[in-house]
Amino acid sequence: MEVFQELVVRGEPRQIVETAEFICKLVADKWSRDVLAEEQVNKWSPGVKTLCFDRSRDERLPGAALFLTQKTDALTVTNIVPRESGQLAYGEYNALLSEFIDRFVQPAVARTGAQMDVSDPQADLERWLTPGAAKKLRAFCAVANKRSGASHPSDRKFWFDFVVAAHREGAAFPASTLARWLNEVGGWDEEWASKLSIQYEQARGLLEYADHQAVGA
Repeated sequence: MEVFQELVVRGEPRQIVETAEFICKLVADKWSRDVLAEEQVNKWSPGVKTLCFDRSRDERLPGAALFLTQKTDALTVTNIVPRESGQLAYGEYNALLSEFIDRFVQPAVARTGAQMDVSDPQADLERWLTPGAAKKLRAFCAVANKRSGASHPSDRKFWFDFVVAAHREGAAFPASTLARWLNEVGGWDEEWASKLSIQYEQARGLLEYADHQAVGA
């Protein structure tokens, strides 16, 4: 499943500062630093420094703004947003990030010695779930009637097995991501993928509430 890539640069405080400074010196051509946007963003986020870069539109990519957050030991691209209305497609977002990395981040870390980590543009369930929980979700999709969701008792058991497993491991697996996976990979239509993701979110909330109640009893 296609996902937004993530970039994190890690290093000693001096390396992070020098990497950020070198990136700012390198930006050129269709990329530029947006100081006014930085002032606005940093005004509302005291204690966190964010660098903003603008990429002008051309025949290959849309115009966009890239936000690079600078902490003591890391630089992180927190978002890339289109300059025009709408939302960037996964391919557009990743292409913009790749261009920024290739032209500016890679030369900067090569100079400072900081370490750069870039996530893959494709991800499967194991990015969010343990292999055991992922196996349970795949098992549900394999046996369930795609026209009735988890309403049949035998299908419901497989569904509950997955939800309980995700809850017990504290999986950071958002309902929106589940809906995408069910539709794009699991074989469900958009309507049922949405219904199941809502059921999942409600069930996770109920299980968390029950845990808190049990602790307080």
